[in-house]
Amino acid sequence: MVGWDLDLDFWTHPSHVDVSVDIRVSALQYPRLTKLLNKDGIIFTILIPDVQGLLESENPPASRSARAYDYGRYNRLDAMVKELKSLVDSHQNLARLVTEFGRSYENRMIYAVKMLKKYGKDVSVTNMVDKMDWVIMPVFNVDGYEYTHTGNRMWGKTRSRNDGSDCKGTDPNRNWNFAWAGAGTSSNPCRDTYYGSRPFSEIEVRNVARYLYKNRGNLIGYMDIHAYSQLWMTPWGYKRAYPDDYSELKRVSDIAIDALYNSGYRTQYRVGPSSIIIYANSGSTKDWAYGVLGVKYSFALELRDKGQYGFALPANQIIPTGMETFAAIKAMGAALKLS
Repeated sequence: MVGWDLDLDFWTHPSHVDVSVDIRVSALQYPRLTKLLNKDGIIFTILIPDVQGLLESENPPASRSARAYDYGRYNRLDAMVKELKSLVDSHQNLARLVTEFGRSYENRMIYAVKMLKKYGKDVSVTNMVDKMDWVIMPVFNVDGYEYTHTGNRMWGKTRSRNDGSDCKGTDPNRNWNFAWAGAGTSSNPCRDTYYGSRPFSEIEVRNVARYLYKNRGNLIGYMDIHAYSQLWMTPWGYKRAYPDDYSELKRVSDIAIDALYNSGYRTQYRVGPSSIIIYANSGSTKDWAYGVLGVKYSFALELRDKGQYGFALPANQIIPTGMETFAAIKAMGAALKLS
């Protein structure tokens, strides 16, 4: 369509005919966009009239109590790391920090933790830990996450420099060495879907891949958790096709989303390959884990919501989202077949 040279921020990407997309547009560009949409007969709805205003009010006022960490807020990275260390120190017989992931491009440590503080008290938690070890990395893209607090709240890429471009960063979920630079990616360093100068160009991706590859003989499952759209996704992402193990992946996924729905909030998820139920994205972590490492139970989640708030989910939904997601993960863990 002639004239579609606007600088638009696609929160969800075009995928199939008659499937909607969510787009963030500046107030300056909005009149031109609406003119073009109306000219081409494209029906649209305004979901968030003032994104900036929503972002400014997404967090509640900081608590004045002595509590060091508030799970109902979007916390800064340093506070999250401090809380992780505190939890591990308080449960040394049950948890430990995993530091094998090294440092990010901007020299921040990337931590994961083996921990579950309800072990021995909650039967479902005890059973899932008895069944297998769980390694949890709260923040993969530590540089990008910190930049969402100091620069651009909508930032999703890493913060590495790109040769020949003033635009920084690579999409870490399009940088894995499986079907790299394929469908659903961009060669433009200024795009959010930029796949990088080469597979594993990002140090964060390389370090996680190295850890997973080293432990490939013991890996039972892998989960990559994002927002938003309320989806429980399986391979494949790089092509519109079902993986060989789809019937088993669907069985486990259905158990998980049923537990999520019944956890108290009646939140509904869809299940399927990401290329089919949302859009294609090549070079993803779940495709790499499944296609290269042979990890059968390889999933990616898109958490709340379906677009009412999008990437600006209010902080009062953090704890409910965590509770229902944990219910799903416990159910998934119980459903996995180890042989």
